[in-house]
Amino acid sequence: MKWSLVVVLVSFVLFFSSLAPSGSQYYTVQLTNNLYDDGYPQINSAGQVVWEGCHPSAEECLPSDLEIFLFDGTSTTQITNNAFRDYGPRINENGHLVWAGVEESQTKIFLFDGTSTTHIASLPGDTFLDRYYLHINNAGWVVWSADDEIFLYDGTSTTAITNNLFDDHDPHINDEGFVVWYGCDGPACWNEEGDFEVFLYDGMGTTQLTNNAFDDAEPRISNNGHVVWYGCDGSDCWGGDGDFEIFLYDGMSTTQITNNALLDMQPHINNHGYVTWTGCDGTDCWGGDGDFEVFLYDGTETTQFTNNSSHDGDPWMSDNGRLIWLGYDGYYYDLFLFDETDVIELTINEYLWEGPNPQLSDSGYVVWQEPDGTDHEIYLARPCSDSDEDGYYQEDGCPPPLDCDDTSEHISPGSTEICDDGEDNDCDGFVDGDDPYCGTGPLLEMDLSCDGGTLNLEFLLRSPDPALWAAYMIIPSPLLPILPLWQIPLPEIPSVLHIPVSFPIDDLGWIGIYSFLHDWSAIRAHDLGWLDTTAACSGGE
Repeated sequence: MKWSLVVVLVSFVLFFSSLAPSGSQYYTVQLTNNLYDDGYPQINSAGQVVWEGCHPSAEECLPSDLEIFLFDGTSTTQITNNAFRDYGPRINENGHLVWAGVEESQTKIFLFDGTSTTHIASLPGDTFLDRYYLHINNAGWVVWSADDEIFLYDGTSTTAITNNLFDDHDPHINDEGFVVWYGCDGPACWNEEGDFEVFLYDGMGTTQLTNNAFDDAEPRISNNGHVVWYGCDGSDCWGGDGDFEIFLYDGMSTTQITNNALLDMQPHINNHGYVTWTGCDGTDCWGGDGDFEVFLYDGTETTQFTNNSSHDGDPWMSDNGRLIWLGYDGYYYDLFLFDETDVIELTINEYLWEGPNPQLSDSGYVVWQEPDGTDHEIYLARPCSDSDEDGYYQEDGCPPPLDCDDTSEHISPGSTEICDDGEDNDCDGFVDGDDPYCGTGPLLEMDLSCDGGTLNLEFLLRSPDPALWAAYMIIPSPLLPILPLWQIPLPEIPSVLHIPVSFPIDDLGWIGIYSFLHDWSAIRAHDLGWLDTTAACSGGE
């Protein structure tokens, strides 16, 4: 089920918001730019991204010849290069990859450890492995579903966790090697001879977490062994007497988190046991009086995170409290991020479908696929870096001006130059005596002449960033130095300025050129040079 846009006012603050700085700034990088579809991106906390796509030099992109690509944070490497289909890549926190490949009419599973690729399993016959049913944990263990059974690779060998005549689907694994999935408890679950239940494998044996006459599906497991899923609370949840609710198993017992007459689906759990899902806020969300919203459960109570008149869904929550979801405005679909303080719209409403297959890492990186008008490309949103927490960032694409040294809170475009410390404190490209703030740098080249009643001043600014300065003042020395006769706006320099005067030029004597910074809270006038009008004009000619 797909969802879309909304403008959201958020008042909910997660209890673990102190784990990361709030009010983050983000910038987006387009990782691919070609004529073929790139899709199914996955990401880890280091910002490494893996996806499936066609060879850049291919004359035609065939579904039978997809390849696997890896972006390591700086550059992209093509991991596979063959004549068959590679698809469904996953990546763990150590940068290890797993994917499926169809070779010689047989589906195989491959594992890349950062250096080399290993063929770890072959599926029976020409079995097709659904890309969504392949997962890897941070220990390098892999789980998948094939031929309606669940298989586990423990780093050495493969074990069939299930072996029955019923359907088993959608396995997920945590870092402890525990696996959850949903499976049929009868001969068939599509003709009322059975229903889907949730199962948990703990490395020693399998426990059936649900046992009822209703469907339970989409189980997800955290590293502390908590399991969340959605299940029907009546005999028929597809237009009958029941609806889907959210359930949570805490390792000992099961709690029904929601209990209403509405639809609750698409649950996701993080490693703190917090749960998010999509739920209806009215009696009918299929064209009736309600719409789908995003909800959160913190272990004690439930909060409705979004509250608007548009659909919101597909939520995903990281361990540090960030949340992504898709929202719809009636025309376009977009991807939104809650960074623990603010809601950021990561995609712009240009195409019918934006932000599919979004993934969020615990470090705040977000990846998704998005159409560029001709095909789908991969995009990555990164948090802007402010290591010294001085309010200035170091990456292009982040709010300017950029920090020239993100390791020192005393060096930034907003700092004052210290004239004897050997540092460029204000990031203007000049150090100490060469900085205009210190008043001794050769920043101007000036030439003065006169013509009758006109004083001609030609000057050239040699400041690296004129935008830092408010104005230059020309001050006649016989008058009060704080009362300028002429103010030259920065956009006009470098230039030639012709200044008409209403009194004899030789009465001016010496004139001075001064600069003023934009920071008027501490007025800083800097002497940039002096010229003798008497000598320049040959006695007032």
